[in-house]
Amino acid sequence: LHHVADAMSRAVRALEQALPGAAYNIVIHLPPRIPGGPVQPRGHWMVEIFPRVNKTAGFEWATGCMITQLSPETAAMRLREAASTHAESP
Repeated sequence: LHHVADAMSRAVRALEQALPGAAYNIVIHLPPRIPGGPVQPRGHWMVEIFPRVNKTAGFEWATGCMITQLSPETAAMRLREAASTHAESP
């Protein structure tokens, strides 16, 4: 778990660098489990960290689908830049 915490910490710092003061959600997906059954010891976990930068409007409320105005490529580029800038600072 130390490695997961370290990765999450770096990701949150990069998000804060790229989007100062933005709210964000963290979702932890666990492996499927049969109700009442044992926890899967070797299942895959996934952590999603995503900023909440757009306002929710009619389409989002009606469909539950969020529209992002920033392309994934641009978002990835900005986060990489923010992460590398943060890594270089003391």
